[in-house]
Amino acid sequence: MKKYILSFITAFFILAVSYAQDNLKYQVPPKSIVDLVDAPNTPSVRFNREGSKMLMLQSSGYPTIEEVAQPVIGVATLRLNPANNSTVGSGSSINDITVKDIKSGQESKLIGLPSPLRMGGVSWSPDGKYIAFTNNVLSGIELWVADMNTFEAKKLSNQFLNDAIGSAFQWHPDSKRLLAQFLIENRKKPVENMVPTGPVVQENLGEKTPSRTYQYLLQNPYDENLMDYYLSAQLQSVSLNGEMTKVGSPAIFRSFSYSPDAHYLMVQTVERPYSYLVPIYSFPYQTSILSPDGKLVKKLYSSPLADKTPISFDAVAPGPRSYQWRNDVPATIVWAEAQDKGNSNVDVPYHDALFTLNAPF
Repeated sequence: MKKYILSFITAFFILAVSYAQDNLKYQVPPKSIVDLVDAPNTPSVRFNREGSKMLMLQSSGYPTIEEVAQPVIGVATLRLNPANNSTVGSGSSINDITVKDIKSGQESKLIGLPSPLRMGGVSWSPDGKYIAFTNNVLSGIELWVADMNTFEAKKLSNQFLNDAIGSAFQWHPDSKRLLAQFLIENRKKPVENMVPTGPVVQENLGEKTPSRTYQYLLQNPYDENLMDYYLSAQLQSVSLNGEMTKVGSPAIFRSFSYSPDAHYLMVQTVERPYSYLVPIYSFPYQTSILSPDGKLVKKLYSSPLADKTPISFDAVAPGPRSYQWRNDVPATIVWAEAQDKGNSNVDVPYHDALFTLNAPF
């Protein structure tokens, strides 16, 4: 009898352990709560330049389990998804789009969209005939375009975009092509050396340099190589037929933009030495003017490492900053420059000055 009782207890224990190790699926709450959580948000809208058409962009209130489960790494204060080389945002992507004609009130849906749709970076072409957008898939970021007359959408390239820093793409002023940053072909991921080659040494050289604390700062040479791997990109010009042409050399692009007349291209590239104390937007960077095919026209300014900028919220780095094109003339650059060495506590008549420079620079 004891033998049977012992066998029963053993079997019960095994069943209990097996039940405790079941891989349970996520449970769904009552329908009333599901409907409340999944209630559609107020869509965001984008008008074309003429104001004749409007895009209504709908996103879900919360990211999906699939999106939340994606890996995240920190690189120079950026939060990146290493699976598809994109920035990790706090919200959900666009999953529905409607085109509305303002005059008639007619609404239309795009055809040929990917499924599932995880749209981002929606941008009208300057002539209002197309929109371009990115689509986030698990393995990469795709570049798409949609015709606003036929409402047909298509993917422009099988190559994935680099969406880790700055804008992934921008329209050419002629509305016939886009300039986008793509992943570098045949890139090799760095291998971490578990044995350090030496200590990390930091000096302030006798100066007081108060600084804020940040997450995901670079910590060693491996992190620097990882930053180069994920952030470096190749600019390419992409026609609406999908024909691609490389522009310039690979780099880490803070920004890139055409002049209004499309005769020049202004780029800002992150340069070494990198810092272990400040975010990537305080790293040294070069502002340059290129020809449309990527040849150097003029180096405007090499911004040094901004690791001694005062910690007050209205402080800025000394020297030229905020370069941009004037929209009302063919090719003129405008920028600001602090007159107080970036420290607003310094008593000066004017804290900032604006400068302009016309082509040919």
